[in-house]
Formats: sequence, C-alpha cells, structure tokens
Amino acid sequence: QFFSQGFFTSTKKYDVGNQMLMMIHKSSRQSAMWQREQRELQLDRDALDQRARESKLQAAQKDEDQRAARQEAMQIWMDEACRFEATQAAAEKSWMVFESTMLSFIANLGRGRAGGS
Repeated sequence: QFFSQGFFTSTKKYDVGNQMLMMIHKSSRQSAMWQREQRELQLDRDALDQRARESKLQAAQKDEDQRAARQEAMQIWMDEACRFEATQAAAEKSWMVFESTMLSFIANLGRGRAGGS
C-alpha cells in the first residue's frame, strides 16, 4: 500500500534534497571557518609586523641614546681636558711669577750687601 502511493519514492526525493542542503550548509560552514582562519592568520601577521616595527623603533632609539651618551661623554672629556690645560697654564704662570719674584729678591739682596760692605 505504501509503495503504490509513492511514499518511499517521495522520501528519496526529500533525502536527496536534504543531502544537498546539508552539503551546501557544510560547504558554507567550511568556507566560514576558512575565512575565519584567514582573518586570524592576517591578524597574526599584522601583530608580527607591528612587533617588528616597534622593535626597529626601539633599536633606533637605543642607537640614538648610545650616540648621545658617547657625544656627552666626549664633551665632558674635552671640557676636563680644557680645564686641565687651563690649570696647567695657570700653574706655569704662577711658577714663572714666583721665579721672577725670587730672582728679583735675590738680586736685590746681592745689591744690598754689595752696597753695604
């Protein structure tokens, strides 16, 4: 009785239709998963690129800081050298003044004795 009414033949049509719908659904679900994975991969690549840019900026800043520190140290050294040279020159001048004064004093002593005898 079921066969004569086409009950089983119509369920086969529905089965094929359901299978088609399931395949379409599965395919769209896989496509959505693939797209999500691609977005995640792109986000990962973007994050890596950002870290690389930040790393380059940090390295450049470190190089600049080191260059500035070397330049500052060189300037301090040059300032110290100038102060040392100035101190040396002042000491030499002071010594020359002292020598000159002593020689004048000794010369005056000699004249005083020569005149007093």
